[in-house]
Amino acid sequence: MQKTTGHIKKTFLLFLLFLLCWGGILAGVLLIYYRIQVGSHELALIEKVEHSFLLQRKMARTYFAMIVSDLQFLAKAEELKDYLSHPSSDKLAKINSEYLTFLQNKKSYEQIRYLDDKGMEVVRVNYNGGQPVCICGNELQSKQNRYYFKDAFRLGDGEVFVSPFDLNVEHGQIEVPYKPMIRFATPVFDSQGVKRGLILINYHGQDLLNFFLEINSGVRGQTMLVNRDGYWLLHSDSEKEWGFMFEDRHEVSFARMNPEVWGQIHPRFSGQIKTPRGIYVYTTIVPLNLDITSSTGAAAPFGESHRTIDSDEYYWKSITFFSTRDLSASLLGLKTNLFGLGGMLFLFGVLGVWPLAEMMVRRRIYQEQLVTMAHFDGLTELPNRTLFFDRLHQALHLASRYERFCALLYIDLDGFKSVNDTLGHDAGDELLIEAGQRMKECCRVSDTVARLGGDEFIVLLSEVAAAEGAEILAQQILQAFAAPFTLKKGQVTVGASIGIGVFPAHGTTSEELLKSADHAMYLSKKRGKNTFTVADPA
Repeated sequence: MQKTTGHIKKTFLLFLLFLLCWGGILAGVLLIYYRIQVGSHELALIEKVEHSFLLQRKMARTYFAMIVSDLQFLAKAEELKDYLSHPSSDKLAKINSEYLTFLQNKKSYEQIRYLDDKGMEVVRVNYNGGQPVCICGNELQSKQNRYYFKDAFRLGDGEVFVSPFDLNVEHGQIEVPYKPMIRFATPVFDSQGVKRGLILINYHGQDLLNFFLEINSGVRGQTMLVNRDGYWLLHSDSEKEWGFMFEDRHEVSFARMNPEVWGQIHPRFSGQIKTPRGIYVYTTIVPLNLDITSSTGAAAPFGESHRTIDSDEYYWKSITFFSTRDLSASLLGLKTNLFGLGGMLFLFGVLGVWPLAEMMVRRRIYQEQLVTMAHFDGLTELPNRTLFFDRLHQALHLASRYERFCALLYIDLDGFKSVNDTLGHDAGDELLIEAGQRMKECCRVSDTVARLGGDEFIVLLSEVAAAEGAEILAQQILQAFAAPFTLKKGQVTVGASIGIGVFPAHGTTSEELLKSADHAMYLSKKRGKNTFTVADPA
């Protein structure tokens, strides 16, 4: 009996010793981890904000490039050229109709206008809250004295003017409710080369501000956007926005209310500033390409721009502010989380579950790696042949069952061998990765972009309304390839030969459909490359 009691006692003491050692080790590790986290907490917040800033900069440039492209398309439209050569009410009606259709599809545009060489609106279509309308007759206004007409009308053929970010003005008054606006303009010329006016697009700037807020939605802290003069364009308190537009609010600006901080932010592209009130993280957003012109603009309805500014002078400052109170609150949450985590780890350590969990996690990661290696291309990370054919079989089965179309785009890069031979295989690999990414950006989430091998890719459209859908995607891919590829060793330009096969017109099995698309791709190469060809009916 005494021996049994002694054995239990020794076992219990040894258990307490192990428990004490485990508790001491765990407490020491968590204490070290806490101190590291306290030191890196601010850095983690800043890194998250900087990632959001990167998305903001990319998004702003992308949006501006798209709007400029639309503007140049409208300036070269045949309807407008025809009207300038032989003006008539019928031709004017066609321009109105085209602009109505354009606004219905481009929901971020508030207005599209054609102004003559005197600044008078000849054509004006308003978005009108999603119900586009043409403005006619006495409702058309003269914009001869607005800064954007004067500044844009000085430009030459093909040049683009982008106004400062401000509020819309109608009949000499700031429109209420406020409509943040950016105006894009380019001159138009008749067949004799005579400047006949401007095409003007009013971009609804609130969409841009909403995107900034959405991108920053996962970031703790206050999101702000200010213009080059330090006035708020975006603030949690709307009363502080657009101070430069109002005579009695010129003092309401970030620059005036935080002069020391603005003095550090204004001359620098990006960075962080620590103050007793908190941390400011900021970056500069430059949305214009080098060939676009702007000016200082004018807040007054008929004010004059002070001067023309270069594209790198057209910028905004995106600022995120973390107050000291918010930082303290976030660290309090960290303590609570670590306390809970420590209790869980302590319990797992006592029960011996931790080694088992670690073993299971390692096994699962290894299995996922095997699945990835079996189904995805190691270079581009796109689906490989195995995964592609599995999805193709499923798509054909569903298309046959529900009597719908699906399509294949067989794509071979034009000029890839030359890149490999001249710049090396590393450059070729870079090109393949970027080419695959551009194809993915053209496709829907439900589509599959796969690499078959070498420089051959294939796109599976699991469902299309008609064969024309595949042709539209082919055109988008060719347009995406029109821009040069920037590699480490320089820029290269390659095209794509595309063959299109549609189920069931060009094949009812995966082999037939793939063969049809492959044959059509070779026809594209024979036709001169960098084009697409639809397969002949099976």
